[in-house]
Amino acid sequence: MASAVLILMGLVLALSQSFVTAVTPAPGNVSNGLMLWLDASDPLFTGSAPANGSNVVTWKDKSGNANDAVINPYGVGQAHTAAIFESAPSGFNNRPALRFNRIDDNSGSVYEVSNIDIRASSISDITVFSVYRPVALASNNGLWGNDDGNWDRFFITFHPGFGDGTDDGVVGLGPALGGETVANSGSTAAPSLFAISYGGNLVNGANVGDTNGSYVYFNCNLQRTFTDSTHSALARTRLSIGWDGNDSVFDGYVAEMIVYNRVLTSQEVGHVNGYLASKYNLASGCATFATTTTSPTTTTVAPTTTVVSTSTTPSTQVSGSALSAPVEASSQLPQTGTRSLLNSVLPLLLIASGLLIRRSSRRQVQV
Repeated sequence: MASAVLILMGLVLALSQSFVTAVTPAPGNVSNGLMLWLDASDPLFTGSAPANGSNVVTWKDKSGNANDAVINPYGVGQAHTAAIFESAPSGFNNRPALRFNRIDDNSGSVYEVSNIDIRASSISDITVFSVYRPVALASNNGLWGNDDGNWDRFFITFHPGFGDGTDDGVVGLGPALGGETVANSGSTAAPSLFAISYGGNLVNGANVGDTNGSYVYFNCNLQRTFTDSTHSALARTRLSIGWDGNDSVFDGYVAEMIVYNRVLTSQEVGHVNGYLASKYNLASGCATFATTTTSPTTTTVAPTTTVVSTSTTPSTQVSGSALSAPVEASSQLPQTGTRSLLNSVLPLLLIASGLLIRRSSRRQVQV
């Protein structure tokens, strides 16, 4: 009887350990509203890397929403191809990235996410993070977007018509504001971290935006606030990656892209920026942010501290202590079938173990 108890207890412990390591934390432990998570470290979402130099036909979504990025079929006579997996390209802290190749303004490595429509009429609020490094400063080097030429929601890492014309990019703010220059976003020297939150507000079918409710960050620093005036409907209905949606194909590396269907608070932006900055060793401008490391199976989080400010307005200076937070239940991604099965089996095994221990104790008393 004692041996049976020990076997059951060992099985319980083994399954418990499997359950703990199977749970995947969200980026920076921010899961609320997470709708897309593309990670070049695990582009097929199998837990292991593909062969170096292989084509990634489908970039699998790790958010649990199955919003996979597939090769964009758009356009007659345009050649859209898969990006190439590279295990350790320069600058990404010995981590993988996908190599996007540009052929011309509308051809190259281009993906689309058919289930994500980032127009204000479909998703009024949205936050997008991306870690990337251009290789060549081609004209209009677009990273992502839904643009159709009407100053929609997009990010072009380099545009010769903005800034100093050497390595500055532009982000779409809407027809009323046009584009905002993002200084040095086209730099080929090292990877960059870009984030933007669009805070839309539909009134009688038109997007008037929340007043100064949208934010642009570059390398963890707040660049500006603005009122989103992107058109509620006149834009492409599918999110493109490696292309702005209009006439700008990206030439370079993309390591990670994360999308939320809401405007994140400054603390939440700090958490996700901290996760990305730590993972890819992005020191520039990100030193004040908490370092949260996430992998497919484990997570390491800084000790719990008190958050002093609860303001949702982004700040250009956020202390690391204000961004350190414990892992909460809500920070975990949706459970898969395996995890649900473990949830069902573990209580039964624990009950069985308890009954066997109780029966064994009674027999010992009787003897």
